[in-house]
Amino acid sequence: MNILIVDDQPSVLASILSGTNWRSHGFSNVYTAGNARKARRIFEENPVDILVTDIEMPGEDGLSLISWVREQGYPTECVVLTSHADFFYAKTAIGLRIIDYVVQPARHEDILNAVLNAREKIEKDKLRNIRLGVSKMTLRAQNEFLCGFFDSWPDSKSIEENPGMFHEKIAWLGDYMNGNPSDMEVLVYRFKILKWNTIPLSPEKILETYLSVQDQTFPGAAQKIISWKPDDIFVLSIQFLSYHEETGARLTEFQEECCRGLKCRAGIVWLCTKLSSLHAALVTLQNLSGPEKEEAGVLEAERPEYTGYESRNSRMYFLEIRNYIRSHISEPLTRAQIADDLHLTQSYVGSVIRSCTGKSSKEFITEIKMTYARKLVLNTSDFIGEIAAKCGYDSFAYFSKVYKDCYSLTPSEDRRRLGN
Repeated sequence: MNILIVDDQPSVLASILSGTNWRSHGFSNVYTAGNARKARRIFEENPVDILVTDIEMPGEDGLSLISWVREQGYPTECVVLTSHADFFYAKTAIGLRIIDYVVQPARHEDILNAVLNAREKIEKDKLRNIRLGVSKMTLRAQNEFLCGFFDSWPDSKSIEENPGMFHEKIAWLGDYMNGNPSDMEVLVYRFKILKWNTIPLSPEKILETYLSVQDQTFPGAAQKIISWKPDDIFVLSIQFLSYHEETGARLTEFQEECCRGLKCRAGIVWLCTKLSSLHAALVTLQNLSGPEKEEAGVLEAERPEYTGYESRNSRMYFLEIRNYIRSHISEPLTRAQIADDLHLTQSYVGSVIRSCTGKSSKEFITEIKMTYARKLVLNTSDFIGEIAAKCGYDSFAYFSKVYKDCYSLTPSEDRRRLGN
């Protein structure tokens, strides 16, 4: 989160800067300006989440600056500082939707509290906007967002050390579901494809069919279930409904209908847990293999069989290629490099990727890099240039172009759209 402090007196700016450890309160960048003209330039070049401005300044005053911010449509919360508790100023400031009005001289604590109130409002608005934003995403984009969201779910140790992170996740879920999940018990289940009876479907088609069957099997409960596809062969779901005796039978029906719709053989494993233990539950479900029989309930969990139109060799090499790309994601990868390091021919690498994904080698490499890039854009505060480097792009401009080609937004636009 970024903050801009505007005051024409250098001593006041220095006092506000030194009087509070802004980074410890979650502010990545603290910008300063001695007048409204410089403040406008900062707005045009950087995202500003919170503006703290003096009202009385030579030339353009603080209220005029806030009025300009509102006219430009910047999603910025504003705090005003003034040495006069004047009713006219207060009335004008309220009309400009300021978050707080601090009369100088003020203690550092007073200014900080006003800023923290602004941050709290931004975070609440962000939660509402995330839910709205996710609902407007494509199915693929929604899935990528949810993968990142649950990948970063804190484990029990992290919750103990930083409970705020856990409560932030809970708050988002509450807003997403339009409810209050608290630390409730949830049903978590994994649907795993074991064998295709026809040509394997694309990940998007698998998820689309899965969600359609889910809506039909659990009518009226769509807003209480969150599902995402973290890997090639299975889907994870969290159901915010109490477990009843008929739940097992309903899941059996769901499994059968999914197999019919997808033309495959599949198994479901499920268990009940609390949200505070969700990390352990997800790790358990994702790592299950072999003929386990869990007390929580296993309808079927055999060793996966890969049949149909791709051989075991092809699938094995595909997984090896994919894992290689993921482990070398910070490098500017090419098909030739992959082939050399895995001791394969370039044509075979291209053939395996094409047969398993329908994409060219370049398209597949780009897809993996952009999926990783988007997780960093939406779930970290890393600078966009740093993310580009982590994904193996030397050119920031080219990285932004590729990102926009994939998601129709630049990385910065994507981050701002979700309020990050």
